[in-house]
Amino acid sequence: MTASLLALIYNMEEGRLPNVLEVDQARLANVLGDTVSTITPEINDTEQLATNPDLAEETFNPVYDELVDDDAVVDVGANIATPLIKWADTSDLPELLAKDGVALHFVFPIAPDPETLTAALNNLHAARTVFGDRARYTGVLNDVDRSGFGNFEQQRGWQVLQEKRDAGVQLRQLPNCTCRIADLARKQGMLPPQAIDHFDDLAQKLGLNPPARRQQWNKLTRWHDNARRQLQDLAPGCEAAQ
Repeated sequence: MTASLLALIYNMEEGRLPNVLEVDQARLANVLGDTVSTITPEINDTEQLATNPDLAEETFNPVYDELVDDDAVVDVGANIATPLIKWADTSDLPELLAKDGVALHFVFPIAPDPETLTAALNNLHAARTVFGDRARYTGVLNDVDRSGFGNFEQQRGWQVLQEKRDAGVQLRQLPNCTCRIADLARKQGMLPPQAIDHFDDLAQKLGLNPPARRQQWNKLTRWHDNARRQLQDLAPGCEAAQ
């Protein structure tokens, strides 16, 4: 969802989508259409992808092409992040991007579960080790199941995340999308931005009368506006404006 929102924010600002590349499973095309490029590694063994330089180069070099061609959003699957960052280190990617004038921004979505938090922290540490001050880093707290992050406040991982913020890592929090239209959209495999495009069909399936439709539309668009405000300066190209 974070990747789709960043691409849609860019579209609102620029009147066109950025380069959108999905590394792993093809899902973003459901939201953004057939302009999305997808890299699906030929093997499922991520350890081999991380230790085989030739295989990593063949898989990940298209990422570099997208980054230098235009403003880009690259959505990396959780299991692909580690070999991708390792490839970046061994292929001199930080130096190459700096020479080509590419400003890199790592955005780590974090859901309220321990595994996601741990994976985000590990990938954040790895990315900062490789790119250092040559990139920006942001964690996006996404309360996807509405359980909240309160239960994490006493955990070491949450404390580490706060320490990262003190060390210059930004934190943003996406608002909850609490409306019946969004709930139905989720059950049908849609993200909240898609619910806006399919609002009439979803409202008809729920049998909403005109006042209820108006209320649901207001909730959905209010969520979208709040999410946009949270992520506005994370979209591609915003680094140059700061």
